[in-house]
Amino acid sequence: MTGSYRPWSKFNRHPWSNLDRRGHRRAIEALKAFGEVNLFLRGMVPLVGFKSAIVYYDRAQRFAGVSKYPLRKMLALALDAVTSFSTVPLRMITVTGFLVFAVSVVMSAWTLWIKLFTDLALPGWTSTLLPIYLLGGVQILCLGVIGEYLGKAYKEVKARPRYIIETMTRNASPIDPGAECERG
Repeated sequence: MTGSYRPWSKFNRHPWSNLDRRGHRRAIEALKAFGEVNLFLRGMVPLVGFKSAIVYYDRAQRFAGVSKYPLRKMLALALDAVTSFSTVPLRMITVTGFLVFAVSVVMSAWTLWIKLFTDLALPGWTSTLLPIYLLGGVQILCLGVIGEYLGKAYKEVKARPRYIIETMTRNASPIDPGAECERG
């Protein structure tokens, strides 16, 4: 399994099945319901959730030429894969901001303790370190909070359907959610 497919192993047990697709009309219509402009199709197809099958074949070695898909494009594809389906990078900024802020509070208490209770402090040392630690921690924490809001807005803007109806078992219209269903 190559590196660009490892993140998808939890979504799709057979990562190489992402390369070529043939879809049933219902699956294609379900994919059309996703209103995204930057569509990462390799991740969207397993997300739709319809049944899939695997066709195994023996692939012959390349007999001429080299791949036209350079490392730069592979890295861009991997970045698209992560940013299309996850707000984890934004959450990591929030966690990092909180950790830096917590460390800065501890370091601020330490610098104040050295200044007030020992003779080890150099002139100007505390007044230089305190603002650097506190402001750096607060800034990264604030960036993380902004990232959390940005992640929520990002998920809403994607306008992905909340659910996909594979089959209807009652006489209700999928367009009219308020339609009466016969109770049996």
